[in-house]
Amino acid sequence: MGTGSKLGRIFAKTMGWFVSASFVSLLLGLVMVNLLQPGANFPGTLPDKLQSTGLPGVGHSRSKKFLTHLIPTSIADAMAQNEILQIVVFRGVLLGRTRRHAGALQADTFGDR
Repeated sequence: MGTGSKLGRIFAKTMGWFVSASFVSLLLGLVMVNLLQPGANFPGTLPDKLQSTGLPGVGHSRSKKFLTHLIPTSIADAMAQNEILQIVVFRGVLLGRTRRHAGALQADTFGDR
């Protein structure tokens, strides 16, 4: 296995941690909503289900839009727009490339596993 496999492994670990943290936060949110039931005693009336919201509909190219949104235009723009997934992808690629170019002597600094 070459250095490309190390880059893939770092990317997979980073995405795994991101997905795991997202899942835990969603699970915690669902538990809290079911326990606290916010808005249960809201006295207002809700609009009809068929009423138009004026928001654009869901397009057919959701996966294409997701994949193009995954790659940041720049790290500064991703940080300014608070795009966490883009920052995670940038960090994973940057760390992988750094480790690849660091050489065998500095590989122990990052901890081979």
